[in-house]
Amino acid sequence: MMSLIIFDSNDIGEILRSKLGVDADPLAERILIIDRADSIVINVMFKSGVVVLPLVYSTTKLLTILMIDNDKQYNGAVVDGVSCELVNATALELAWVTL
Repeated sequence: MMSLIIFDSNDIGEILRSKLGVDADPLAERILIIDRADSIVINVMFKSGVVVLPLVYSTTKLLTILMIDNDKQYNGAVVDGVSCELVNATALELAWVTL
């Protein structure tokens, strides 16, 4: 028999994370989120949206955002030194998060 697991977010307290909202040009078909400390791509988005990242990205300016189009019609755009918003992950609305 399977049991349904239900939890109340008030019971687990705060889980602090970084929230990055990206509002890119619709022609930016790929949005790469890069950790500039080690040049590792930590996320790839295919449209504007919100991504939840580890806490360290709220307290540093370690992110570089690279926006490119697949057709190579436009030059890529780069935003460097990005810092995220500090949020309580248990209170986030999942509809915000880009998968």
